[in-house]
Amino acid sequence: MTRVDNSPLETIRIYTFGKRPWNWPSRSTCLRRFPFEEKFGLVSQLRRAAVSVPSNIAEGQARNTTGEYVQFLSHAEGSTAELDTQLRLSIELGYCISADVEVAFRLVTDVQKMLKRLRYSLTPNHDA
Repeated sequence: MTRVDNSPLETIRIYTFGKRPWNWPSRSTCLRRFPFEEKFGLVSQLRRAAVSVPSNIAEGQARNTTGEYVQFLSHAEGSTAELDTQLRLSIELGYCISADVEVAFRLVTDVQKMLKRLRYSLTPNHDA
């Protein structure tokens, strides 16, 4: 599959926007309330998933084919699903309340929508 000349503006926009959930864990007062034993558990998982979103977008953009790019966008989508799940678990475990993670949920949802649109635009048969 050959590389499609996609809009650099869209790529930069989604990459920049994709970094926003990554900023949430470092600023969240909710994460500071997690038990110490979760520092290397759920807190670490949240941070890794958040970092993985823009990392996969950047890595995909640097690949040689559109198929590879789409694959890495799909990985980024998977990381947003991980974030969503981990945020929900944080609430269920009583470490956070819904209001604590409302902004993060909105950011994750917005990034998921952008990733889907970009992936769809790069997939000719639109079934990926």
